[in-house]
Parts: sequence; C-alpha cells; structure tokens
Amino acid sequence: MPTPLLLAGPAYDTGIPMQNAQKLINWYIEVDQMGGKYGMILRPTPGMLSFSTIDSRSTIRGLIQYRGVLYAVADHYLYTVNSSGTETLIGALNTAAAHTTQQIRYAAYGTQILIVDSGKAYVYNLTANNVAEVADADFPANIEDVTVQDGYFIITVSNSENFYVSRNSDATDWDALDVFESGAQGDYLLACISDHKELWLFGSQSIEIWYQTEDPDALFQRREGGVLNVGIVSARTLCQADNTLFWLSQDESGQNLIMRANGYTPTNITNQAVAAKISNYTTVSDAFAYTHRIGTHSFYVITFPTEGKTWAYDMSNEQWHERQSYIGSDYTRHRGNCAVFCYGKSLVGDYQSNVIYQYSTTTYDEGGAILKRQRTTQPLPFQNYFTSIYDLEIDFEPGVGLSTGQGSDPQVMLRVSIDGGHTFGSVQMRSLGAQGAYSKRAKWDMLGYGRDWVLDLTITDPVNAVLLGASAMFDNEQNADEYQKKYGGRA
Repeated sequence: MPTPLLLAGPAYDTGIPMQNAQKLINWYIEVDQMGGKYGMILRPTPGMLSFSTIDSRSTIRGLIQYRGVLYAVADHYLYTVNSSGTETLIGALNTAAAHTTQQIRYAAYGTQILIVDSGKAYVYNLTANNVAEVADADFPANIEDVTVQDGYFIITVSNSENFYVSRNSDATDWDALDVFESGAQGDYLLACISDHKELWLFGSQSIEIWYQTEDPDALFQRREGGVLNVGIVSARTLCQADNTLFWLSQDESGQNLIMRANGYTPTNITNQAVAAKISNYTTVSDAFAYTHRIGTHSFYVITFPTEGKTWAYDMSNEQWHERQSYIGSDYTRHRGNCAVFCYGKSLVGDYQSNVIYQYSTTTYDEGGAILKRQRTTQPLPFQNYFTSIYDLEIDFEPGVGLSTGQGSDPQVMLRVSIDGGHTFGSVQMRSLGAQGAYSKRAKWDMLGYGRDWVLDLTITDPVNAVLLGASAMFDNEQNADEYQKKYGGRA
C-alpha cells in the first residue's frame, strides 16, 4: 500500500545534510485548515508582470504610495506614475553617483513628502508639484532616517544620539531648539518610526520608545521603562506590517536575527538554520526589506545585496523560504528592490532595470526571465534501515500546461540522494500534464536502494506549479510503519 510522503517544508539548511538541509526556493508553504488531501502544500511565489517602464533609467530605488498616487525614485529622479503605468518626471534629487543604488526612506503628511536619500532630504510639494532639497539653515546634515507623527516630521542623523523635529505640518521649517537627546544607552540613532502613535528610536544596540505630550516645550518624552536592549543593523530593514514592526538586529555575540515587536518585547522570528546562514554573511549593513501580501499571506522580504541573497518570512505560518531571480547567467538575490501597494496592485521596483513590476499570481516568470523553483526535502525518516523506493508518485496540481511554447508540456526534474543529501543522482524528468490533462501524475519507478533518502525537485517552466504531496511504495514494511508513526499517514 502506498505511504504518504511529506514534501512540504520550510527553508531549513543546518549545514549538516544528514540531519537537515531543506531548501525552499520560490515556493511558500500553505497550511490546509479544513482537512484536505494534504495538510501542507507548496504554492509558487508570484511572478512579475511589467507595470511601468521609467524613461531610460537603470534602477528603481523607491516606491511611495500617498493619497492614492504612486511616486517612484528611479536613479536620482522623482516621478509620478498613474494607474496605467505612465510616468511623469517631477524633478531631480542631488544624489551622489555612488549612492544611486540605495533605497530611499520617506514620510508623508499633508501636502508634503519628505524623502531621505544618501544623507540629504528633499521635500516634494503636492500643491506646487515640485521637489527641492530642504534649505532651512537649522536643518542638520547627514540624515539617516525619517518618520512623521501627528504632523511633525522627525529625523535622525549620522553619529548622533539626537533626533530633530520640524514645525507642525511643514517639512521645510526646522528650529535648532527642536532637538531631543535619546542617549539612555549612549547609542547613536540609526532609524526611527512612528507606530501606534509612539516614536520608536533605534540604535545599533538599543531601542527607545517615546511618546508625544501636550507640552510644546517638551513635545516628546521617553516612556517609563521604554528602553529595550536590542538594536538594528540597517534602517532600511525596518518595516511596518501585521500591526507591528519588523527589522534586522544583531545581538551582543554578533548573531544576526530578524525581530518582530510583540508589544514592547522584541521577539526573534528567525529559525536556527536561517539565523546561522545570515550570521555568516560578511556584509549585512546594506540589507533592506519590504513587505507585501498574497491573499492571506503577508511576507517580510529581506535582501542582502552584497551576499546576493533574499529571504522571505511568511507571517501567516511563521515559516521561511528563499527568493531568487535569474539575472545574467546565474541565480542571485531577488530583483525586487522596493515595494508598495497602489492602484489595487502589489508593485515592486527592479534593481537591475527601469521597470516597475506587478506581483502576479497568474504570471509564472519575471518579466520574461525564468523563475526557477526548487524544493529539497529533509532526509526521509527511515530509522537507518536500507530500503528501495519504487512507484514514487508526486502530486502537482495537474493540467496546468500552457496552450503553446515553453510550458505546453511542463516538466518536473527529480534528483534523489541516498547519502543524506551529500550527493545527488542524475535528473529524471516527468511531465505535469498538458493543459486540461487533469488525470496526469508524475511517477517514477525503481529509484534505487539506500538508507538516507533525500528528494530534490525543480521546475523552470512558467506554469502554476502547486506542489501538493507524494506517496511511495517501500520494499521494507518497517520503513512504511515508521513513516506512518511519524506522520500519521497524512502528509
């Protein structure tokens, strides 16, 4: 009798293949809440459909949604983009050439958007439809980050414990006296954000939480007990989503961790394997993140540009997967450089081109480029018994082939390992079925004889590759019994 196999699982590579070296690339986990055929399945991450092409620029560095309008920073130019994807140039930012790949930070209130870019700040005036650098003599230099609360624009600056507050509702008007010192821990401020009408100030080793008062001479005060002994690595990783905050932190031992605020308590959401991976990166100070949503799944997506890696955390089930793009002749970090929801679309800017894409669940490539998906399982729990696997059947959503071209006969590529994932055999391909072939199944016979089995699946065809589960026949009944005990007969 066939035994169900659990194929779904997160990215969890411990670096010890015999123990656990799971890969999940460009798929994400979905848990069936109503007792379907499989308890967990893998859905494909969305493809990218071209929405707008911004002049002859080279990088989309920032996307802003304000009052229902999309604004984009491409290279060092600010544009407005309408719902049809047509761009209109507003003006230029005085950005040094060395910084034209970095993400911007911004805050908006009233008729102004304050944009922070490579240490300088610019105000876009919606009424006048122009953008200009802040020229107030009292405005500090070397800006790090910006936020806004109740009409007050708030900034942090490099190598300082201070934060500065604008006149109410005017990002162009600053007073040298409207400055506050945060330094309870003597920590320089790197980032700031207003959350639930409280001001969170992030240093490299600490966070302070301030609130707004009714006293104009003491407009902000630190909340009693509002000093947290955890900091931030990069301001560009600080995001609001799921009614809370997310950011990249580093503990006193140098471990890099992704944190989520649980009230006033920073909570580590990084599993051990992902934490080990990102803690081995040589450069994390250039990391950045954004959030986006697919149905009921909200994702915190963090990229490490120097390392060429992108990770995504699913807030709905607290699981991780990798995202990779095919750029040039190799797979590397995801091309998403920034993201925003506008015009009813989840929009994402490309760091490699002048294109703004729309995340699309019915698009299965990235602007025509290959979108490769890979799942490497954990070692199958056969308790060190040697066995043969035959009549392996892997369930995908069938009949998803395209009408013509690549994907008209979509293929899944299987490699198997019998040494715990240290080495894999040659690729064995099977069809997922042409369009409408709903009875098609991907089957393999007589895969070999071994003890430590790992399966590796890859799909590159641009189709809706939903990985449901699998079943197999073993030649050792004890193995089937062990698997049934572990998984209860249901994958």
